[in-house]
Amino acid sequence: MSLKKFFQLQVMSALAVMMVFAVGCGEGEDDADDTLDSDSNNDTASDTTVDSSTDTDTDTGSEQPTDTNSDTGDPTDVPIMTYTFESGLQGWEQVWFEPDTDLEFGEGVVMEQITTDGDPDAGAVSVTFDPLAADYKVQLGVNLEPAVDLTGRTITARVKLVEGFTDDPSTPGGTMMFIKTTNGWIWANGSWYDLNEPGEWKTIAFEVDYPDFENPAVTDTDGTVLYEPDHTQVKQIGIHFSTSGTAADEEAGYVYLPTTVLFDSVSF
Repeated sequence: MSLKKFFQLQVMSALAVMMVFAVGCGEGEDDADDTLDSDSNNDTASDTTVDSSTDTDTDTGSEQPTDTNSDTGDPTDVPIMTYTFESGLQGWEQVWFEPDTDLEFGEGVVMEQITTDGDPDAGAVSVTFDPLAADYKVQLGVNLEPAVDLTGRTITARVKLVEGFTDDPSTPGGTMMFIKTTNGWIWANGSWYDLNEPGEWKTIAFEVDYPDFENPAVTDTDGTVLYEPDHTQVKQIGIHFSTSGTAADEEAGYVYLPTTVLFDSVSF
């Protein structure tokens, strides 16, 4: 081989090596760029995740619903006592009557527990009396010992007119709940309910905080206040039944009939 040809081959080999090296370096730079791009994407994703997580936690915390369990624990929703009269009178008795007659207390009124009727279950108190006159009153009640705090509470009962009161629908008899408070036995009563539908059970109620009528404080002869109305010291609860009308109605010919009423499920 001539010397000239030898040198030509050496130059060509060197050029080939340089070309391979240049291609390899170019691919490396591309890989490096891809790596940087990948890192940049990862950083963005990481930042987005952190921001999103932070926002989500904050939003969720501010939109948490109120714990309804803490709002439904009103103790006045749970009755202190319910009288079902399934096995007796449970301490209930006649506590007052006010007839325009010569009857003595307890005369002409029959109060008994029955098992042939009741609401919602069998067992009720039956009260039978002959009104004889307008504005005849009969009150049945139970003493509470010790006294009971009924502030915020409602006394309810189921009541049924079996028959009686009057033959004139314009002057029906009726009923209402009452309480007596403190050692002064201060009277307060709830709303009046007409009893003009024989055979129908109806609910009567008395929101103790809002009496329809309440007697004032009991005072001494010199005006000193001895007892004031106090719904935290309820000594007696009861049900009042009476005829309506006046003596003038009697003179007009109104007739008051022998009456039987039932009451059941007294609760407070």
